[in-house]
Amino acid sequence: YCRWDGDWDSLHEGGPIWLKQMRNRRRRFLKNGRRTERFTGAEAAERLDIVAGIEARSWKGQQGVARLQPGPGQDILRQAFLTLGEEIELWLAWADDQPIAFQIDFVTPERLWLYQYSYDERFANLRAGSVVGYTSIEQAWEKGVREYDFLIGDESYKASRTTALRPISYLAGHPRTLRGWLAYATLVAPRWKLRAIPELKAIFDGSKQMLRTFRAQRAEEVSTLAEA
Repeated sequence: YCRWDGDWDSLHEGGPIWLKQMRNRRRRFLKNGRRTERFTGAEAAERLDIVAGIEARSWKGQQGVARLQPGPGQDILRQAFLTLGEEIELWLAWADDQPIAFQIDFVTPERLWLYQYSYDERFANLRAGSVVGYTSIEQAWEKGVREYDFLIGDESYKASRTTALRPISYLAGHPRTLRGWLAYATLVAPRWKLRAIPELKAIFDGSKQMLRTFRAQRAEEVSTLAEA
């Protein structure tokens, strides 16, 4: 996350270098008919099909880890947009009339949580995903927010966009029985301990990536067979 008590310009001077880079990149992005738009409430809920389309064409769709496709995940998000008002927002980036990136945030007067974003891989060179993220932070700062948070996850790109880490604790619930304690001790606790070791965490994350790739390839094969 990044906490800064100064204004937008001072954040660029003393905050993450990514912000300075994005000021120029966004200026280039906004040329030739490209644009960003913000939606809340029912207007955002009505555009979740656009969100799903972008996500399907992103690496998340290609690797089988999309969360916002039609179904329970999208239904929960739609309900959030319809009930939370200005506390949840959708940003879209466009190249002409083609939607190419989205960002979904939660907003309070004090803090901006950057929840989900994806971009169409066909337009990766435009950095549209970074542009909508930067633009959402800028607007939040103009409204008085002084902290933005990328939430859980240790993806490498977050290091250049933040200035601090917030520790995350986990809580496992299980029956207070011998079977419950054994299940926790054999199935949950070892996995948490192993993931705390950097070398083993890299292996664990690599294994998950391989599994996602396999699932995506398998889904593509099934789709091809169905078409045949």
